[in-house]
Amino acid sequence: MAEGEALVHMRISLWLLWFGVFLVLSGLSQVGHFQYHSLPEVVISMMLTGTGRHMKASGWLSYNMNFGSQGHIVHAKTKKLLVPRQLSVFTYTGQGALLKDHLFIMNDCYYDGYVEGDSGSLVALSTCFGGFGGIAQIKDITYEIKPKRFSDSLEHLVYKVNSEKAQSQPLRCGLSEEEIARQLKLQESENSTLTQGTNDAWWTHKWFIELAVVADYNLFLHCNCNISKVWETVFDIIHKVDSIYSPL
Repeated sequence: MAEGEALVHMRISLWLLWFGVFLVLSGLSQVGHFQYHSLPEVVISMMLTGTGRHMKASGWLSYNMNFGSQGHIVHAKTKKLLVPRQLSVFTYTGQGALLKDHLFIMNDCYYDGYVEGDSGSLVALSTCFGGFGGIAQIKDITYEIKPKRFSDSLEHLVYKVNSEKAQSQPLRCGLSEEEIARQLKLQESENSTLTQGTNDAWWTHKWFIELAVVADYNLFLHCNCNISKVWETVFDIIHKVDSIYSPL
């Protein structure tokens, strides 16, 4: 490590419970569904090819999608290192015994992006389970995108999320007051230790998020007791949270 360099590590354990995360994300009700303004629009996504600078950028894909009474050009790029290939998964048996397993994850089918012409837009899409699925935030309006089932013409369903109803839902943190206080105290102690003995030469700041997701029994029931659907939902949460906080 170069002299005068100080590394500031922040470890934030986020216990993202089913209700809390989705309410923050933009609006799910207590049963785990987005609240929509109206029926969905049926949209056909068309991949764009050309010589524009966006098309030339390595790894970027561009699609033309018409929804919300206008056309949108969506640029998206594969998200790297979202989750490790071998992810530790802990489950409990019916008798309460703790089991540990390693789940193989497809980590090359998650995309981050934006909508052309809106610098403040955000797009988080996934193709892991066929078609595009995810969210798009355009000019303070949130849309949910889902592939249309049994369609062979690249049709998708685009829903406009009812953000006003989502904001009226109470938020619930997954951490107890004692755990929040403990983590804040630990963070202050680590920051104090890491900054001792440094000079004013220069600083390099590194930020780490230590993430743990708890899938409770309500989520298991919501996914029709399908464990694969639970993992799909959990990874979708991680993907969207990462997309929201990655600009910070």
